[in-house]
Amino acid sequence: MISSDYRQLNSLAEVRRRLLSDNIKLMRFYRECDEFEGWARETEAALLDEPSVEHVKAFRKKFDRLEAEMKTSGGTQLKHINVMADELISEGHSQSKQIEARQKKVNALWAELERLRAKRAAKLETTERIADFDSSCDDTREWMQGKFDLLDRNPNDLKSLQNLERDLKPLEDKIHYLEKLAAEVKKKNPEAAAAIEKKIAQLRGLHNDLLRRAHEKIKIAEQSQGQEMFESALRDVLTWIDRTKKALSEEVRPLDVQQAEDLLKKHYELGEQIKDKKYELEYVQELGRRLLEKNPRLREVEAQLNHLGAEMTAVKNMYRIRDAQLKEQLDLQLFNREAERIDAATKGHEAFLDYADLG
Repeated sequence: MISSDYRQLNSLAEVRRRLLSDNIKLMRFYRECDEFEGWARETEAALLDEPSVEHVKAFRKKFDRLEAEMKTSGGTQLKHINVMADELISEGHSQSKQIEARQKKVNALWAELERLRAKRAAKLETTERIADFDSSCDDTREWMQGKFDLLDRNPNDLKSLQNLERDLKPLEDKIHYLEKLAAEVKKKNPEAAAAIEKKIAQLRGLHNDLLRRAHEKIKIAEQSQGQEMFESALRDVLTWIDRTKKALSEEVRPLDVQQAEDLLKKHYELGEQIKDKKYELEYVQELGRRLLEKNPRLREVEAQLNHLGAEMTAVKNMYRIRDAQLKEQLDLQLFNREAERIDAATKGHEAFLDYADLG
């Protein structure tokens, strides 16, 4: 009798313990859900903020922090909630239906946050492009205004006119880039199309006016000083070519990976300088062609243009050869470093085996 009562008490105690444990798990689950839902509401409110062009950098920092928090805190908490819910349901908890419903609600909240995050990321990217476009337009307008001021201050200065004509070539590329960027931004942000098109039209007008005024001044200067302008510009480019060829001819032998990487980085920087010389080279070639159009008998100018083309081709060939050499040297230093690492590890193992043999 006593034994039977004891077993019954034990059974009731076990049931009570299990119910208490289930209730503790359930309350913990609901608490986690409550905390997650509170965080989700705050996050949703933050994601509904609209980015503005004026404060786009500050908004980017805020959004990046929010996105990182979603991936770490939010994602981790959601995973924990799902694990708890699955355990409670698999254990056959008496409130399994309510648990499953709450789990679905939490996951639906997360899905909505992800949708808002993606939407806000796309909007922010578009706003950043508009901000970049506006900034580039302002910089270009300011640059052109500076050239207008230069023409007003030194209308007959030969060197200033030469520099201006050289600068006008990359400016044309800049205008084309801005027109292409404007088309992309308008496509993704139609409501800003009118303002964007107005800015582009203003830049086009300013650019055309600058070209007209500059070409008028340059044409007048060329009538009396065309040969001098050509020879001066040619001399500048050939001086740069000689300096570049000397740099490409220097013998270099890196002693380690860091030196090899530094040499390759410096080489790439030189490559960018060579690319940038395209505009100056085109300017000299145009000057020469205009001289030849006026006087085809200027054989010396034709020979100088051919020499310039050959020298520039030589520079590009030397750059390619040096590029291959530096990459081979980097590969060799990487191989040497790995070989030294393997050698050191092997010697360590050998020393250990020798010590083990002595034992």
